[in-house]
Amino acid sequence: MVENQLQSLNSVWSSLDGRRRLMVVIATLAMFAAVLFLARGAGDKDMSLLFGGWKQVQQGM
Repeated sequence: MVENQLQSLNSVWSSLDGRRRLMVVIATLAMFAAVLFLARGAGDKDMSLLFGGWKQVQQGM
């Protein structure tokens, strides 16, 4: 099954011209960078303002 999918992917890739291949590579790299950027940003932010006026019981602590 995996071999069949790889053959299909290979046939699609070989049918693309150079410009479209470049677009696929750029789009793939952009998506990878976006996921890394979002994952990094999720851990960096201080959430104290989000729970600013809450008591500890309301925060689940």
